[in-house]
Amino acid sequence: MKLADMIAEAHERTITSQELNQLRTSGDAKRVYNLLERGWDSNNGRAGSYDFVADTILSAIAKNCSGFVVDIANRFRDVSNHYEMSQKQMWCCAFAFLKIENELDTNTL
Repeated sequence: MKLADMIAEAHERTITSQELNQLRTSGDAKRVYNLLERGWDSNNGRAGSYDFVADTILSAIAKNCSGFVVDIANRFRDVSNHYEMSQKQMWCCAFAFLKIENELDTNTL
């Protein structure tokens, strides 16, 4: 099964460390962006929350990056913040995620 197919169903399930690291090393910012965008679960307009996969990506950014993307990741991982990231914020996070050099373990994120 291709990585794209495995991750396409991510909204309904979790993501493994292997899948997360394949995504990180893929260089495919569009795929990361799509997971963040698709990971938004809204019940009412803009209010909602992020799914496990999007939250895992944001957690990896918060723990392994520096600068304003860490602030973005922490802000949208906060359960009291029920608003969706802007497209620009999602793109920034997608590119920041691809720059992470460390191996990621979903058990520690």
